[in-house]
Amino acid sequence: MNINRKPFICIAFAMLTGIILARILIEIKFYFALKMLIFIQLISILYYFIYEYDFSKRKLIIVLSLVFLLFGSSLYSYQEYKYHSSYSIVNFLDDDYVNIKGRIIIDPADLEGNNLYIKADYINGEKVKYGKIITAKQNFDYYENNIVISADIKVSLPEEQKNPGGFCYRSHLKQNGIYLQSWSIKNINYHHRKFSYKNYLIKSKYNILSTIDSLVSNENAGFIKAILLGERSAISYHKEKQLQEAGASHLLAISGLHIAIIIMVFSYFAFNIFEERKTALCVITLFNIIYIILVGVRASILRASIFALLYLWAEIFNRKADFLNIIAFSLLINLLINPYLLFTVGLQLSYSLVLTLYYLTPLISEFLNKIFAVSIAAQLAAIPLTAYYFGQYAYIALITNLWAIPIISFLLPLILFILVLSTVLPPLIYFFGPPLEMILNIFFKTLELMTQIQGRMLTISRPNLALVFLYYIIMFTLPYVFKTRIIELNNKKFNWARKIFPVTFLIIFLLIFSTFNSGLLELHFISVGQGDGIYIQFPDGQNMLVDTGPPGPQGRNIEYSILPFLNYKGVSSIDYLVISHFHADHTGGIPTLLENKNVRNIFIAQPAERDQFKNYIINYTNNNKNSNLFYLSENNSFNVSGCRINFLNPPKNTVFEDENKNSLVFLLEYGKHSFIFTGDLYSCGEKRIVREHQLGKIDVLKVGHHGSDTSSSKFFLDSIAPDYAVIPVGRNNFNHPAEKVIKNLEKRKIKYFRTDKDGAVAVKTDGINLKVNSFLD
Repeated sequence: MNINRKPFICIAFAMLTGIILARILIEIKFYFALKMLIFIQLISILYYFIYEYDFSKRKLIIVLSLVFLLFGSSLYSYQEYKYHSSYSIVNFLDDDYVNIKGRIIIDPADLEGNNLYIKADYINGEKVKYGKIITAKQNFDYYENNIVISADIKVSLPEEQKNPGGFCYRSHLKQNGIYLQSWSIKNINYHHRKFSYKNYLIKSKYNILSTIDSLVSNENAGFIKAILLGERSAISYHKEKQLQEAGASHLLAISGLHIAIIIMVFSYFAFNIFEERKTALCVITLFNIIYIILVGVRASILRASIFALLYLWAEIFNRKADFLNIIAFSLLINLLINPYLLFTVGLQLSYSLVLTLYYLTPLISEFLNKIFAVSIAAQLAAIPLTAYYFGQYAYIALITNLWAIPIISFLLPLILFILVLSTVLPPLIYFFGPPLEMILNIFFKTLELMTQIQGRMLTISRPNLALVFLYYIIMFTLPYVFKTRIIELNNKKFNWARKIFPVTFLIIFLLIFSTFNSGLLELHFISVGQGDGIYIQFPDGQNMLVDTGPPGPQGRNIEYSILPFLNYKGVSSIDYLVISHFHADHTGGIPTLLENKNVRNIFIAQPAERDQFKNYIINYTNNNKNSNLFYLSENNSFNVSGCRINFLNPPKNTVFEDENKNSLVFLLEYGKHSFIFTGDLYSCGEKRIVREHQLGKIDVLKVGHHGSDTSSSKFFLDSIAPDYAVIPVGRNNFNHPAEKVIKNLEKRKIKYFRTDKDGAVAVKTDGINLKVNSFLD
């Protein structure tokens, strides 16, 4: 590669290398090495200017690469410094209210959402500089962008990632300069409003959103707002899930397709209004910048906009636009704006997709029609990162995108045309609305058909990061191996590459879809909030899930806790589902679990009353011939992969009015180790099972009733003498776990874990050795 022709490739690579080095050194807390790295880089640059000063283009690119290597590591370090600085708002964490003075910030890209932001200037009278606070609109009677307020607020750190495969909300917000959250605000005083050009853009966008609302139904309006104006909060959960399951969720992320169409429409008007091309391009650029602000400065949007605009401007400066050089330049701009973007799935998917389309489409086109080639290349780009971050892949995407992308390519300019026309002749909106509504309804009906053809999405266990990296290296090398050259590589010296590389790529591709069993008994106490969710994997690979956690907002808690964990492990079906008892904090995820995973056997105790979640289970087993429902009580037992499972409660032919007493308690034994799962059983029930079943020493106790003092009595703890105890608990109003229980555990030197503070707890054993650790260790 001639670096004189593609300078930004070297510079961008140096920048991202600097960022990665800084991240690694900061994460391992090797701050001295980081300082030395920055110092050496600085000395190298100074040495060049003092002793090797040369204006040749090649050497200038080299020194610029050194500069951006330094700049990358320094910029990332500076972002971390701001978070930990004495001027950071993180220093004002308090259980009580703090007094704050600052500005309300409205994100122009999320006007339909529920979030507002506060940029604090003073907290408790002390000057602060770094970080914003996320809050909710309902906390304010009135809000406007850039209005200065003072108030008393309770602040807390956003939720961190607590489970393997989970989402780290804290890191996500931190990447956007948001350090704290507040959902409790009082004594709000409004002051003056500071001038901001964004206020005019926000007002204009509100008008556009209002026009879209009058154009089609609410659900379809939400979709239009998302694909045209980046308002992801506007789209309904049902439609977003439908797009995801059909492999078309990328349509909601404004990127190359959207930007190309938007700029095409801008260009049509600009080139017809202005005679001089340079003037037209200036107007197009200005409108594109405004559009970027309205939809949000995201990696894919910047990449696509920079690419399109530089291609248009290249002709004015009599320069030939180089694809890779422009892509590298857009990456450099993205990283300069926010170095954290390098570690986000959005940037990684965006650039891997565009590079794969560039490199691989011509090669695949030699064997297939170009439309199919583009779709296949796009899927090959997305599979590894989708598997790594989400653990699921909608394989129907290959077909969905063949028709969905052309429809969206038709709809976007049509919608823009309608919106522009409606500003001149508002009544015309009633003429265009019905046909547009019909097209969108057909679009989503066809998406529904795609999901029915596919069934459930393919579940893929998280591949090793090194394997993902190797996948992309091999994939991007393939076009060079098969490239037609003036001097062909068909001689024996190079012919091996054309055989080895495709085979290697195929092996890696298959490895990404492979799930490997550890051969151990694994118990994972998942952090689900105030509830239970325990995943057990037996030595032969069979699995069991004990309870499904609480319902959470809109019944979706399981989507942020248990399901991501199951996807991370590559679990597409559950062999045994045990419901300890029918209280919502144990059964809240049942409907979503049964929608997303195949469940072969379900074990329950007879509940005291008819329960809606029990009805879900009965309907599921009635409609699925491969699923069985069993009512269990004490002395029911079975063996799985060398493990013995013996149920100890409830008593046979007994149904208590208090559902906690009906808890399905069982003992799991493997080799010389044993584990007991107690549901929410009370102390009286614990005493009964100890005496009637002659319970002896247990290695790991699942502490009953989330650490309530109604369970885990002194008698029970003394009788089973566990080495470890796990308390599944989350934020609650019941003071769980009770101080009395914690003291009882500590007095007996039982090492205990809390899922709210330690995250998921993993127990692994081969029947002889036992290892226990927590996710947040």
